[in-house]
Amino acid sequence: MATYRYLTYDLLSNAVLADLPFSDVTYGEVLNKPGSFSGTLPMFGDDAVTLANIEVGRVGLLVERDGSIVWNGIIWTIDTDVQTQRVRVGAEGTWSYFQRRIIHPIDPYGDLAGAFAQAGLTGPYYYDADPLLIARELVTFVQSTAVFGGLASIHVGTGSETSSARVEQYEINEMDYRVCGNEIESLAGAWEKGFDFRIVASWQAGAISKVLQLGQPHIGTRRPVTYELGRNVTSFSVGWDGKRLAGWVVGQGKDSIFEHYLNPSYTYPLYDDAHTWGDVDDETRVALLTIDRANKHKIPLATPRITTNDSVDPDIHSLVPGDEVRVVASYGLLAIDGYYRINAYDVSPGNDGNASVKVDLAPTELFDE
Repeated sequence: MATYRYLTYDLLSNAVLADLPFSDVTYGEVLNKPGSFSGTLPMFGDDAVTLANIEVGRVGLLVERDGSIVWNGIIWTIDTDVQTQRVRVGAEGTWSYFQRRIIHPIDPYGDLAGAFAQAGLTGPYYYDADPLLIARELVTFVQSTAVFGGLASIHVGTGSETSSARVEQYEINEMDYRVCGNEIESLAGAWEKGFDFRIVASWQAGAISKVLQLGQPHIGTRRPVTYELGRNVTSFSVGWDGKRLAGWVVGQGKDSIFEHYLNPSYTYPLYDDAHTWGDVDDETRVALLTIDRANKHKIPLATPRITTNDSVDPDIHSLVPGDEVRVVASYGLLAIDGYYRINAYDVSPGNDGNASVKVDLAPTELFDE
């Protein structure tokens, strides 16, 4: 039986604040998204449960399992109930910070290129650039104390990953006021040049270390792991939605920017799709979004979801979003035996110490064409 701890810490100082007695916990990761956490605290009976130790927007949260950090995030919501004398806490993964930062100096008339230079970076105009370099620079820029002062950094470092992919031209203009997280998510969705990312936390010499992890084309590998209904899977569901099919996608941005991408499957009739991103005024971004949408609509999306627990192999914490695993299920009209990619997972450590695990998967064909 695993031992869990729930630690809060100050985002700016990186100092641990409290070890809190959470119950009714669920936490999880989503590929290239923040993931989430929810849990309940007693309103009375524990001196560590104070507003200062769970303050929204200021306090980070770590889930520790058997001494290792398995989830990291930021507390965004608190809901108190006097009748039940309980406090419900909601958090999102650390990536949610970057979804709330704009790629621009605080001065609305500031020089963006000059600010990047001040931060020691090469952007915001990139030519024949590695997309992983662009992602690292954007995360570094919005945390630059040289540009923004001491309130900008939440201590997310970057690695040195490189890829052979190249983005011919990628420009961020100072009047765009683009959101850092959205920008990286759009770039990650570029089909041939896209990548995966996640923020990983660990203990380093007793201190909290958070690092942006990048992988092109993917984070994760094909693992020698099988989820099988009736063996290590207690519940299984899968659905298909044919109305998502599209072999030709037309994307429209702001100010009559149009891009289109034709990528039929040749096994289905040709279906079309038109989508508008009304706030996107950059042709490259509209093109990337259009390509991503076309490829994700090329075949019917089969989205298996399995339920297992942490008492059987594999341990979900030995896997990462992006890993490929074999899924086997034969029940009624369901006859599935193939490799699927982990898209998301949720873990619910029971108050008795036993954990239920739900895993969302997607066909590997959607990622590897």
